[in-house]
Amino acid sequence: MWHDGACGGAHVSVRALILALARFEIAPKDETRAMEKAWAAYRKQHRLSIEGKISQESRKAARIEDREAGFPYAEAMIRFPQSAAD
Repeated sequence: MWHDGACGGAHVSVRALILALARFEIAPKDETRAMEKAWAAYRKQHRLSIEGKISQESRKAARIEDREAGFPYAEAMIRFPQSAAD
């Protein structure tokens, strides 16, 4: 059955996606563990939900911090360890 997008789509946690990399052997387990730890630290630092979204409270705090720093918008980037093959 096809959906027209009206239902809003599925909600999947970033951790579930990382674990799927190991489960389906897309990435080695040691790399996914490192990714999981990096994501947990990043999520905590930026006060994100398990889906990687900013919470309403964090949005308000980010706006205040951005105004103080003089930036109109804040962007976040997460970098995961590269594999030896890359």
